[in-house]
Amino acid sequence: MRVNAKALLSACNEAKLYTKARGLAVDTAIVLRRDAGGPLRVSAGFLHRVTTTIDCEADAPFAAAVDARTIITALKTLDGDVALSTEPGKLHLNATTLPSIAGDFPKDMPAAAALGAVNAALAIRQIDEVAYAMSKDDTRPRLTAMRFESGYTVASDGSRLAKSASADTCIPDMTLPRAAVPLFRRALKGSTGLAVVGPRLCVTSARSTHWFTLSDAPFPPWRQVVPRHHTHTARFDAASLRSSVALLLGDKSTWRFTESACEVSADGCAERVELTAPVSPFTSIALNPAYVADALEHIGAAQTIEMRMNGELDPVVFAVEGSDAIHLVMPMRSRP
Repeated sequence: MRVNAKALLSACNEAKLYTKARGLAVDTAIVLRRDAGGPLRVSAGFLHRVTTTIDCEADAPFAAAVDARTIITALKTLDGDVALSTEPGKLHLNATTLPSIAGDFPKDMPAAAALGAVNAALAIRQIDEVAYAMSKDDTRPRLTAMRFESGYTVASDGSRLAKSASADTCIPDMTLPRAAVPLFRRALKGSTGLAVVGPRLCVTSARSTHWFTLSDAPFPPWRQVVPRHHTHTARFDAASLRSSVALLLGDKSTWRFTESACEVSADGCAERVELTAPVSPFTSIALNPAYVADALEHIGAAQTIEMRMNGELDPVVFAVEGSDAIHLVMPMRSRP
């Protein structure tokens, strides 16, 4: 069988993203398959899987599995068309011989029968807006995920929550595990359709079909965490607030409000930030400065940022007036 080396390298680079550096053969290998009369299919992954088709010249079926990093290293040295052939335990690329892998590999899954359109640009923007808030603690599967629901995209690690602005992305309600989020984001670029089929999500493009296993852990009831009303709203110049928070050190900051300003302090460092509008009397609240900095970084372009509060132990919401996107931070208990 003959195939273009650059096309095969591109497909293998995509497939490598779905493999692991170590593990069982099914986790580390790229599988090459061709049925009689069909294109070459390059596949990888188990829970999350990709299959890319490549035009080839062949007169017989073909099947081989090889370590992802090994075949990519070999293909980088080749150009033009490459001849592929196999014998027991070996895959030949022109004069280069690679060890092939024996194993029981998943069958390639065809694209879902009914695919819906997706607004990829909006979906990617939503993912980028909230991904920072996903939990990295694998012992909490309900939170190591991203929730897509009713046009919103939501992520939380239990100490903070980010909700995107509502948008008609055409993504169905689903919960995607953290490991699949960057793969899904990448698959959206150039996507031609999307559908949820049972416990899996299918995303197609011109040459590739991606399947992602959805999370079966119920995402927490995030709407119950978001306050519906606020008793205090402080408004800051966005640039001034960001620059002041960036100077804070330590894992705890105290925000003390007067009618016209806020003093933010942490580990002996204090910054005074003027308010753009008076705020009703409020004593103080303690927040993790790193969480606040993350929220401000992802809140989007705005001249004024609102800080919405109730009591000193109630969630604090950072937002922009007129947008339903929010970045929520849970307060910390002040030391007596």
